[in-house]
Amino acid sequence: MIELPPLLPIVVRYLGFVSLTMLIGSFAFVCLILPPGLLSREGYRILERHLRQVQAGSILITALASGADLILRTLAMSGGTATLGAALPLVLWHTHFGMVWNVRFLLLGLLAVAWWLRLPGITASPLFAWASFMSACFVALTTTLSGHAADWGDLSIPAMVDWLHLLAVSIWIGGLFTFSFLLKRSLAMAGMEEIARALSPIGRLFSRIAIGCVAVFLLTGLYNSRLQVGALSFVVASVYGWILLTKLALVALALTIAAINRFYLLTQLRPGAARRIQLGFQASRDLINSPQAAGETGDDRQVRYRLSQFVRAEWIVVMIVLACSALLTQLPPARHVMHIKHLKSHENNGSHPPAHDMSMSMPPLTQR
Repeated sequence: MIELPPLLPIVVRYLGFVSLTMLIGSFAFVCLILPPGLLSREGYRILERHLRQVQAGSILITALASGADLILRTLAMSGGTATLGAALPLVLWHTHFGMVWNVRFLLLGLLAVAWWLRLPGITASPLFAWASFMSACFVALTTTLSGHAADWGDLSIPAMVDWLHLLAVSIWIGGLFTFSFLLKRSLAMAGMEEIARALSPIGRLFSRIAIGCVAVFLLTGLYNSRLQVGALSFVVASVYGWILLTKLALVALALTIAAINRFYLLTQLRPGAARRIQLGFQASRDLINSPQAAGETGDDRQVRYRLSQFVRAEWIVVMIVLACSALLTQLPPARHVMHIKHLKSHENNGSHPPAHDMSMSMPPLTQR
């Protein structure tokens, strides 16, 4: 029978992954995807108000999931031999994991303060948004430094590749959620006409950035898979390998849906109105309020609704992908499992494994 890890750590890690992708993706959307001058000042104000809701929820859920993960790992490290109140300070101040998590909570605190400062409108400078985006990226680095990739060292190539992998998937998936959020709001709320008209250029730019993120995601994912799985034969011989194959199949499905969104549905959104918006803020307001614009948005509304459905389908698939990633973090890598099986087979035969097998059979500690 296949022995699966406990459900609670998987759920906590899954919530942490989801909230982290939202956090990075929402800031990346502002810094990398929104073209300057596309919206009027009022349009940016409305857009920022909606994005602040996403960012506030992301910071809160990331902090709660991080706290729950800290408690679970503290209990695992103590082995139940000490109370949580006695073990928690030791883990926080005397272990590698605790030091990394201290930095994580500090960064989340700074992001929360930055979000609060945005309420009176201090975010007029783009530097403020970029500082928040970089802080979110370093929160992702703390995830890398407490996972499988950190077994090779904090400044090792595997750790840096895993960080790039996490950033790429976060900008892609988090940006997808943000774009879906704006699509839904443009269909359900009044006062979103200008943003609705800008969805075509926003969607096209996001699509180009997402293609780059997917390329980085696939390349770094192949590197990580080769590192954690080892030989190709280990894939079908371990639970880790089968879940990894499932994850890759789901990624392929998500990319298929993304291709439909990019090359079919987005092309049906009329970019002419968005181009006219860029000619001037006053002209865009006149265009939005004109009878011609009202008739124009009637046709685009059906396309936006269909695009919203497909984006939601892509979003559901990538959420399952994140669930597979959360499960993989709680399983020993396939190379470790196969080396342990190799050792046991030698013990049962009464022989000793070769010297090189002995060195590879001792996996680095994941709880450092």
